[in-house]
Amino acid sequence: MQVLYTHDIFSRQHYGGISRYFVELIQHLSNEGSDLCVLAGKHSNQHLQVLEGHMSVMGEYSRNRQFHFLNQFRNRIQQEKQLVSTKKQIAHHTYYSFQRPLKSLRLVVTIHDMIPERFPEQFGWKARILSLAKRRSCSFADRILVVSQNTKRDLIHEFGISPDKIDVTYLGSSLRRYASQELPNPFSKPYILYVGSRGGYKNGRVLFEAFAHSTLLKNDFSLVCFGGGKFSPSEMQFFCKLGIEGHVYQRGGNDLQLSRYYKHAECFVYPSIYEGFGIPPIEAMSFDCPIVASTGGSIPEVVGSAGVYFDPQSSAMLRDSLESLLYDVQKQAELRVEMKTRLSMYSWENTAKQTLQCYEKAAA
Repeated sequence: MQVLYTHDIFSRQHYGGISRYFVELIQHLSNEGSDLCVLAGKHSNQHLQVLEGHMSVMGEYSRNRQFHFLNQFRNRIQQEKQLVSTKKQIAHHTYYSFQRPLKSLRLVVTIHDMIPERFPEQFGWKARILSLAKRRSCSFADRILVVSQNTKRDLIHEFGISPDKIDVTYLGSSLRRYASQELPNPFSKPYILYVGSRGGYKNGRVLFEAFAHSTLLKNDFSLVCFGGGKFSPSEMQFFCKLGIEGHVYQRGGNDLQLSRYYKHAECFVYPSIYEGFGIPPIEAMSFDCPIVASTGGSIPEVVGSAGVYFDPQSSAMLRDSLESLLYDVQKQAELRVEMKTRLSMYSWENTAKQTLQCYEKAAA
């Protein structure tokens, strides 16, 4: 299969989940023998460097991110010239666009979630423009990839897309490579782990309230938030108001450091109000880390019977779920058995094989 990937996401992201998705996908499709090319343009994407030297990446890495909006414009013009001479069959749009690539190419686009469409009040004007571009991309795509059945339903409901045009491909975890390694404990006290951004629909506030309202949890555990940036002044003020300022910690780092936190956490909490897929729970599964997750969006579809659930609007329910799991060794053991079964569904190898089937449908 001959496929090219557009510059769009690599022009935008230095790091990020979507560009990582494409790099993992391209790596594993390359292992399947596909003829692939990335029209990266001028970019500062760190994930993309993994591919360079192993396959055709047409572009230039630049450490200077100051003019990345200008680079997007230049890359778009350069890409149009490159597309005229391409012999590839498929173009996989790496992000949403108002402009369709060369009409002779069959077009595939991946929709990662429909959260801005489901919760427009949480997003500004940029998200509304992006939603229009998303709708436009879907309208001229020959096939649409989505990352969960839940996102497929949302796409059909919000944009009126025919279900026959949509293929579901679950994602994998890039951290599994570290799961068998000996990783030292990064923290001196037993801790509950949260990963990623904390604001908006990510719902960190409910977790902080649940933790604050449990004497048991405060006495026996710390709460570690990995990633998402340093705590803001308003967050610190909120912690003081709740009386947990000495119990909550922020940490950051690379994949190896994150793996250490997953491996030694007493449990992982995923309080999002909504998700299109949700990679952190399958990262937690990779390290046998018990999961307490919300019932929002695709999360129950992804976690299945390998987690304990709560209503994302209820801090009391989250508190009770944490207490019941953390003090029940038998329940933790049962969840770890379920995790091993569930984890077999999620690998980048499977993602690549299912995506290849989508390309074949698009080319037919």
